Amino acid sequence: MFFGPEFIDLLREKVRISEVIGQKVTLKKQGRDLVGLCPFHKEKSPSFQVSDTRGAFHCFGCHASGDAFRFLMDAYSYTFVDAVKEVARMTNTPLPVQAPSSPQEKEQIDQRETLYKIHEEACQWFQQQLQSSKGYNARQYLEKRGITDGTMRQFRLGYAPSGHSFQTEFAKRGYSEKDLLASGILGQGDNGIYDRFRDRLMFPIFSPRGRVIAFGGRVFGDALPKYLNSPETPLFSKKNCLFGSHMLREMTKNQPKVYVVEGYMDVIAMVQAGLGPAVAPLGTALTEEQIQMLWKCCPEPVLCFDGDTAGLNAAKRASERVLPLLKPGHSLNFTLLPKGEDPDSLIRGGALPLLKDLLNNAQPLFQMLWSQHVPEVVPKTPEQQALVRKQFLELLETITDNTIKFPYKAAANDKFFHTFRPKKGKKKEDSIQACGILTKFDTKKLQRYILFATILNHPSLLVHVEEDFSRLEIPSSEEELNQLRDEILLKINEQPGLDKEALRYHIISRGYERLLASIQSSDIYQHASFAKPQSSLEDAREGWQDVWYMLEEKDMLAVQREELRRQLIESFDSDTWTRFNALQHQVVKN
Repeated sequence: MFFGPEFIDLLREKVRISEVIGQKVTLKKQGRDLVGLCPFHKEKSPSFQVSDTRGAFHCFGCHASGDAFRFLMDAYSYTFVDAVKEVARMTNTPLPVQAPSSPQEKEQIDQRETLYKIHEEACQWFQQQLQSSKGYNARQYLEKRGITDGTMRQFRLGYAPSGHSFQTEFAKRGYSEKDLLASGILGQGDNGIYDRFRDRLMFPIFSPRGRVIAFGGRVFGDALPKYLNSPETPLFSKKNCLFGSHMLREMTKNQPKVYVVEGYMDVIAMVQAGLGPAVAPLGTALTEEQIQMLWKCCPEPVLCFDGDTAGLNAAKRASERVLPLLKPGHSLNFTLLPKGEDPDSLIRGGALPLLKDLLNNAQPLFQMLWSQHVPEVVPKTPEQQALVRKQFLELLETITDNTIKFPYKAAANDKFFHTFRPKKGKKKEDSIQACGILTKFDTKKLQRYILFATILNHPSLLVHVEEDFSRLEIPSSEEELNQLRDEILLKINEQPGLDKEALRYHIISRGYERLLASIQSSDIYQHASFAKPQSSLEDAREGWQDVWYMLEEKDMLAVQREELRRQLIESFDSDTWTRFNALQHQVVKN
């Protein structure tokens, strides 16, 4: 079976080579790449390097190297066709329906090559028009926007003249109306065939490998639409493309961050200002395909939106869309700019330092979800609070990876606890009653007791959480609790499958009866019903993980920093800026 070069390129762009190789080789992070023991020769120290950015592997010992297809062929003795089929399966990419060797398939391949040729020649022609007398107004517009000649060449900006100039020129070059219409650069309406782009500044849109596949055009006056993109063609699909994506591989070698902005000019302004790689969706909300494309170059890209209603809605859609896709080490961060501003306007307005600071202190995904779905004014009644909590946790249920879902739910429960906890009419230090003794309320101690109670009532849970339980941090003031942990671990390792009654008897016989009564008290269970003996193992495990991640949560200084940053977005003033910087240093210090 024959696969065309475009299909092979598509698979190379979609697959993460580390996921292919990771099925056979244990890989560990080292800088921006991954390393492991070479599967092609015996070695004691890893010399086998894998790069998702380049889509390639290389062994510095035996010098084996190649892409995902080569690895499958060398490691599993696949034929090239079988390797392509395996990568297509892993990326959920349908194989070509027609036999590629058929006349129809050959015709499709020939047509695609013709379309590539048309787009490349069109890009060159638009560039020539920009530098001609016809492009004077377009050049003046770019100069007023601060775009240099070097940047114009870097992005290959052009100009589409009025009338039927393109149609006339490319007919002279021998291209048929059928092919020019298929390219999308010509359109057809009630009055016949016409140039789709007329009197517009032209932005070529590239494939990730740098081939021109479409165009965007911007008007200079009040005509609508302000921006016009190429239609869907055999080369171009909006959901699979990002403006500026052809620069990602090269630019992310020196700059690990990738910024997602809203417009062509924002991308160009940020790259020209040296802010690193930037891309933009093509007039649509960020799609799942675009998120996966971004993750190949940057595990946590920063989405940069205007702080107005439209920008907030775009951030909300993106934050919800990414949840089912989340996996360890991959997420999104968010920056909201001052209302009415975008990266281009801030740079031209002399606010580059502010833009840099906002980008460097982007909100994590969880914080964005919280600000979008939990009202700033705390609901007054328990019923209203319960509804907000229920809706937010239901949103987090769309996360499919449990290693991500557990810490998100734990963080949510902890934040709800602190947000909805009564603050007025209470003493500064609340208290709980444990075994008849009034003790100061200590959230972390309560959480440690919950973890112990859950394991004591569900000993089989230890199989799943032993490592986390073993490294649970217990202060020196609770030395008896630390000793109890050692006793539990020792006994269950000696007698796997020990039930809760036998474990309880052993613990009491070792002199921990009073501590056991404190841990297995109603005061503990009222905070964590999943810890009760009658709870299912599944509920106990999920609840245990939630509480564990609460204990791992970082200091609330970060939350205060985010609040000050939000105030800066709303209204920039020197006092808030000073407080923000002071808190920033405090966060770093801690």
